[in-house]
Amino acid sequence: MLITVTELRRHVTTRLGDEALLDIIEAEEQEIERRVGPLGTITDVRHPRNGETVILLGRIPESIVSVTERIDTLDYPLEPEVSNSDELGDYYADRGTLRRTTFGPNPSDGTWGQRVTIVYVPKDDAAKRKLALIKLCALDAKEQDAGAVVSRTVGASSVTYATPQARTEERELILAELEIAQTPLFA
Repeated sequence: MLITVTELRRHVTTRLGDEALLDIIEAEEQEIERRVGPLGTITDVRHPRNGETVILLGRIPESIVSVTERIDTLDYPLEPEVSNSDELGDYYADRGTLRRTTFGPNPSDGTWGQRVTIVYVPKDDAAKRKLALIKLCALDAKEQDAGAVVSRTVGASSVTYATPQARTEERELILAELEIAQTPLFA
């Protein structure tokens, strides 16, 4: 869990109880993971089309643990191209893309095999996730505190809450910030 109810209460003022806030935290954390992937090591299995030379990873890697290529029924562990080295590798990694080389210990015609399994550690984005989670929880808590009222007038005081469409747009902007931060750029 990225944040506790106690931590959330430091950022969000609400009448909701701890159980309700915990439910909100868990639901929003699941949505963040669904949208940008889990924290920690990722195993990404790809089935490149015939002739594909580049694989775009779902997230920007901090490090690549392993790349295995299947050709027919055999799996071949591939070696990375190492900068500032005389050793040639089977693939070249750059900003979230993997490019198959024509040289290295397992040479090819520059295209990927039938199945490629990439195990990597994405860049640490826990701080950005935590901030997004707080923003999403604040939206949810505000909506539940308001009881889904769009506008309310009591005497001379008037309070207006965001419409469901405005809340949806705000949620999407918060989640889009995370997705953009994780999207690799082509080399």
